[in-house]
Amino acid sequence: MNLWPGNSFNMKSERPYIFVIGFNRCGTNTIHGFFQRNGYPSVHYGWYGKCLAVQMVKNCISNKKVFEGFDIDFTVFSDLNFINNRICIEGNFLFRNMDRDYPDSFFIYNTRDIEKWIKSRLAYVNPNGIRLLDRYKKIYQTDNIDLIVGKWKELRGRFEQDLQEYFSGSDRLLVLNIESKDPAIQISNFLQKDLDPGAWGWLGKTIECNE
Repeated sequence: MNLWPGNSFNMKSERPYIFVIGFNRCGTNTIHGFFQRNGYPSVHYGWYGKCLAVQMVKNCISNKKVFEGFDIDFTVFSDLNFINNRICIEGNFLFRNMDRDYPDSFFIYNTRDIEKWIKSRLAYVNPNGIRLLDRYKKIYQTDNIDLIVGKWKELRGRFEQDLQEYFSGSDRLLVLNIESKDPAIQISNFLQKDLDPGAWGWLGKTIECNE
């Protein structure tokens, strides 16, 4: 089966958009691979050198749909983060724009134990050998790791509160603990689709785009 853009049937008419809106280091690559292996056109972080998070901001500034440029070829979007030594974009905070621009879409908030998440962030080194922590040190202009971790916790807490308020009473948000039992089955039940749970497999590398 061809899992890349250009499938013979209209994916948009047969499948809804699915937005994976968890923070990085919460299994975004694993979820992306799961959808790909189940035949969904899924994009993770970027495509052909264009970063999702950066393009999302550009589209909103230009009064375009948040995923314009990607939304014809893909129906599943994950890893909506961009960071360099000057700026960090958490594109998941644009979930309201996603919902407005693509009505009746589904949202998966992939999360994990907060201490394990922090530990993973602190240890992460990208394929270019750059530590994620070092970039946050430059953004926040501090070597105080406790201060950086505190900001991460504050950001996550604010995001979760916003999600809870916005999706209160809605059945279009799945809060998925990636370390819980049978996450693939939880996704299948949420979407009411017969997805292959054997397609779930842990993946960890993130490919950076040329932004």
